[in-house]
Amino acid sequence: MGGSESTSTTMAWWTLAMLAYPETQSRAHAELDEVVGRERLPTFADYPHLPYIRAMVKEILRWRPAGPQAAPHRSTEDDWYEGMFIPKGTICIPNVWYMNRDPEVYGENAEHFDPERYLDEARGEVAPGPSDAKEGTLLVRFWSQRVHRSPHGQQFAVHQYSDYVMGNEA
Repeated sequence: MGGSESTSTTMAWWTLAMLAYPETQSRAHAELDEVVGRERLPTFADYPHLPYIRAMVKEILRWRPAGPQAAPHRSTEDDWYEGMFIPKGTICIPNVWYMNRDPEVYGENAEHFDPERYLDEARGEVAPGPSDAKEGTLLVRFWSQRVHRSPHGQQFAVHQYSDYVMGNEA
């Protein structure tokens, strides 16, 4: 899944999140005002100094993924997962929606849009991902441990959505 459909779907969900969670929008706006001010548009040089907005991007991709199921993959070797045998050659379709709502990973409020779950407030920056997650992806546990993903597409998506959130949409 990729291209304009996933981008427009994510942007529609982001707009809904801003309407449904106005306190989130207010905090992001305050962060932009503090870091960028009102005299110029933000640039990617500002990106490292906008942890709440970066957390918002991670959260929208988790909260309402454009594709609730990831692309099918075939296991390359026999495997066991939580007591279940997965023979080599099995086609697996990860349920991204379910994985992104695991209360053991995302807390009891996993159904809610809450960018703060990604912040390390003490350091004022984005916290490392859950201990089971492969850094740089939103897929966790079983899938992230067994599938290699290129970080380039993820980086592009994060920058594209951040550009929109920061008000630089084309």
